[in-house]
Amino acid sequence: MLPNTLQGYLFYGLPGEQGEGYQMATKLGAQNINMDLVKVYPQGVETTPNNGLAATASSTATINDTGAIYVNKNGKRVINEKASLGELTDITVIQPDKIMYLVMDNAGYKRYLDKSLEDKLVPNEEELLKWLNIKNNEKPVMVKANTIEEAAKAIGIEPDALVATVQAWNAMAQNGKDTEFGRDNPNPIVAPPFWIVEQKPRFATTLGGLKANAGMQILNKEGKPIPGLYGAGCIVGGANGADSMTAMMNSWAIISGVQAADSVTAAIKASMK
Repeated sequence: MLPNTLQGYLFYGLPGEQGEGYQMATKLGAQNINMDLVKVYPQGVETTPNNGLAATASSTATINDTGAIYVNKNGKRVINEKASLGELTDITVIQPDKIMYLVMDNAGYKRYLDKSLEDKLVPNEEELLKWLNIKNNEKPVMVKANTIEEAAKAIGIEPDALVATVQAWNAMAQNGKDTEFGRDNPNPIVAPPFWIVEQKPRFATTLGGLKANAGMQILNKEGKPIPGLYGAGCIVGGANGADSMTAMMNSWAIISGVQAADSVTAAIKASMK
């Protein structure tokens, strides 16, 4: 049911999300909308094959509070690291391997760890350090090394280019101005050991789905309500258009759920008169 454009993206939802509700409704003649659209976020870590952890909070905190940077496999910065999640997603998916990398020194790692523990991304540091032993297609998801060059070689980034990028970044940090992308308050990457963590695109929620009216009644292909059939959340498509703002999928789930419940209640009361 998912579009082919999601090949190479990580799923971070629940394993039980198999679309049975959508399949049931379509067998009843339900109309669909925007089935080619899926909400994608950046900063996923592929801890199990084709599935990833949503490490956005950890990556964002590290970028905001330390000198960590994002680079591609060529060792080049391609964006202001404090750009919006949408911009970070867009720049990630146009990379040849659809991967960006978070490059940080030990101060950055400590911030990454603290935020991961705070948000319960991992239960303890031991669990996070297990990432050092995870490989997908022979590429580790995280590496630790005493030099930038060693870290780059271990994870598959062009080492000379990354060394040059970090040197240029540190020079800009020393001068207090990012002349490449305009990131504010640049800080250097200087305290070993150095760490690199993959940043892959991830998805869990669809923007398309069944077509519904304002009362959350599911519509048939003629645009008429199917008696007794209501929907809410991701099973209903179209509410957020071609993309959604951060947290709007949660808001949509709550609001549509309340509206569907109110509509069902009203229909039951009307049938009892």
